[in-house]
Amino acid sequence: GRVGGFGSLVLEALNDLGLSTDRVCRIGHPPRWMYHDSRGGQLRDAGLDANGVAEQVAAFLDGLAQRAADVRVEAQLDRFVEQR
Repeated sequence: GRVGGFGSLVLEALNDLGLSTDRVCRIGHPPRWMYHDSRGGQLRDAGLDANGVAEQVAAFLDGLAQRAADVRVEAQLDRFVEQR
């Protein structure tokens, strides 16, 4: 997971406002030691270069789509059971 940073501030503010945080994707520096490298190398190692961010966002959106599909299936099953 990610600790601190701007994403945590956004989650805290949404929570304070009573808003859902289910659709917030936090992308940030991993909580581990980063070895000396070029800026690009460190960003790549942390998954924060363009490809890493794109992969993280795609995985997050895939997860949202799967949860939405699961909810639709559950709703359909509930309606089917109610009709019986």
